[in-house]
This record gives sequence, structure tokens and C-alpha cells, in this order.
Amino acid sequence: MILAPLADPVVVAARGQTRGWMRGGWGNYSLSLRATEPVTVVAWTARWTDPDGRPLPGDSWGESPGTAVRAGADWRTDEVGMLPEAVADAAKDRAEMRGTVTLRTATGLRELPYRLEIPTAKLLEPAVRRTGRRVAFELGKSRWAVFPSATKTLAIMDLAYDRMTDLTGGTPYDGRTVVFAESPPHFAWAYAGERVILNETFVGSTVKKWNVGLVSFGWVHELGHDFDTAGDWYLWNGAASEAHANLKAAYVFEKMPDLRIEWHLGSPTYAPKGSEVVVRRASEWTRAFLGTFGDGYLGDSSKGWDDMSSDDVCSLFLRIRDVHGWEPLRHLYRSAERLRKAGVPPPATPEAKVAFVCAALSAKAGVDLTPAFRLWRAPIVRDDVESARTKYGL
Repeated sequence: MILAPLADPVVVAARGQTRGWMRGGWGNYSLSLRATEPVTVVAWTARWTDPDGRPLPGDSWGESPGTAVRAGADWRTDEVGMLPEAVADAAKDRAEMRGTVTLRTATGLRELPYRLEIPTAKLLEPAVRRTGRRVAFELGKSRWAVFPSATKTLAIMDLAYDRMTDLTGGTPYDGRTVVFAESPPHFAWAYAGERVILNETFVGSTVKKWNVGLVSFGWVHELGHDFDTAGDWYLWNGAASEAHANLKAAYVFEKMPDLRIEWHLGSPTYAPKGSEVVVRRASEWTRAFLGTFGDGYLGDSSKGWDDMSSDDVCSLFLRIRDVHGWEPLRHLYRSAERLRKAGVPPPATPEAKVAFVCAALSAKAGVDLTPAFRLWRAPIVRDDVESARTKYGL
């Protein structure tokens, strides 16, 4: 009997945004294949090209996963990338991502090519900007006709900026205006930067909430990320990054008590239904939602420090705030800002960053908070904290 040869595997490249990626903006994409025989995915590479395959400015990138895949099974990698403005311009808004996936088979190495079109996405209509004291909104032209609360909303976001300045002692981007810019659909609700990129899919619903007096947690949260100008000192992982943006939002909400917010009732521990939506004063929401996390983590001895969600991390800091007020956190942010401006290298490891955080909070609280951090399974001991306090003049 003569067996037919196996079909060659084919790399399937797909992008997440059907209209393409915004110039200078982020997008997601995936590479996948089905193995026709046992293989190992040795590496994948990518680089920007024009539609004719000519390389464009910038380095190639990729990974070497070394993943074994059995016959008939699938391999897939999901990635996030950015379309540089120079690439979009050079490709005349018709950039492509091209590369190879290298397989190790029974007979040797094989390179499978792929190509993925990444056109430059544009808003469906021109954007119009309105500017406040500290922030600006750059939204599709038709949004303004259905945004009667725009002037009030700008004033609220200006005040949020002022409150975060008071907390951290810094201003992002050398004090330049932070622009909340509506953009074509992308993989996130929004992401921070000097231009806070708002996914147009969600702008309409957010505007409707502003119009009925509900503050957008997401807009304030993204502004909080912008104020992590000295984040290299205290953001030890992704959960900490999200938590510190939430803490800045919490500070804003407590200093602006008339704001109202819509959110789920609380953490699964205390509100197990999880789907009930309530409207509260934003200052109450800080405790009713963020403050209810953490107990599930603390009660599960199998979970370690790196298993904490951003809400768990936030709850740890809010409990310290409940006892000692905001001054320890203000001291943490302002100490990090002072050291950053002085050019002092930040702590090099996550553990060293946690020790710095505990030292700064303890110095202002006037008590050793190491036991509190240890209760939450932080990878530090008292000597680490004392060394950080001495080394950084806290």
C-alpha cells in the first residue's frame, strides 16, 4: 500500500482589529498552525514590510518558544504589537507583517512563511478637540452634539488631575496637556499615555453616563496610570500597576465626594451574585468595592504573592490607608518622585521594589508595616525594609 504524503502545515496569521491598527497605536494578532506530524515550534519571527515585501524601518522581533506539538494538535500564540508611525507612513498606510515559524521535524528544520496585512485604521469621522486647564477631549465630531455635559466633564477631569498632582507630587509629560482621544477599535477599553487612547466602541456609552452625572471610572483610572511617572520604584508587576492606578482614582473619588459612580456591588466574597450593579457616591464605592477584596486571597494558603489580583493589591493599600490615612501613600509617591528626579537608580528586582514600598509607608506611618506585608505573603523581611529605608533616605 502506498501512503499519501502528509499535507504541509500552514501558518494562519490573523489580526484582532478588522479595520486595522491606528498609526502609532496598539493592536493584537495571532499566529497558529495544526501539526501534521509531531513537531517542535522552535521560533517565530516578524518584521514590517510594504505590500511588495520590502523591509521597512525597524528591527525584526519574535520568540523562541520551543513548544512540542503532537500530530493533529494546534499551536497558537497571541501577541500585542504597535504600528509605528514611521512604518505606516513608509507603507502608505498599507503595512504588512511578514515572518516565519520554524519547526523541528523528524527530518530537520522547516521554515513556514506567513504575511499579515495591517492597514492603518482611521476614525469614521473627523475628530474635534476641546481643551480644559489640564486635559483635553478629542472625540468624533458627532459626539459633541450628544455630550451636553462636556464642559462639566472637562472640569471634573481637570480637578482629577489636580488631586493626583497633590497625591504624587509630580505631573506627567512635563505638564503637557493629557488628551483623551477617541480612536478606531483596538484590543482594550482604553490605554494610557500622553494621549489616552479611547476605544470608539465604548465612547458612546461612556458619554451617556457622564451626561447623567456618573463619573467614568475608566477615564480616571487611565489618568492614574499617567501619574506613575516614578513607577519604576514601586510597580513590581502588572497587578501592582493596575492597583496603583486604582489608588489614585480612589484618592480622587474621596477628595471629590459629590461624584457618583456605577459599579458592581462588591467582591465575590461579600457580593457572590456579582452581577448586581449599583450607583453610589464614588467615595463610598472605594470601600464598598475595592475595599472588599483580598480576603479570598488571604484565606487560600495555596496562593502566593504573585497570585494577587490588582484588586487584592489595592485592598492591601486601602487597609493601610484606613489606619494611617493617605499620608504614607503620599510619602511613597513623593519619595519615588524625588529619587527619580535625582537620578538615583530604582530597585532592580520586584522584591526590592516591595521592600522600598514597605519602607516608605512605614517611615510615614511611624510603625513597622513589615508584618502587614508578610501577612499578605510579600517576599520581604524586616532587614530588607530597614536597608531600603537607610539606602534611600526614607
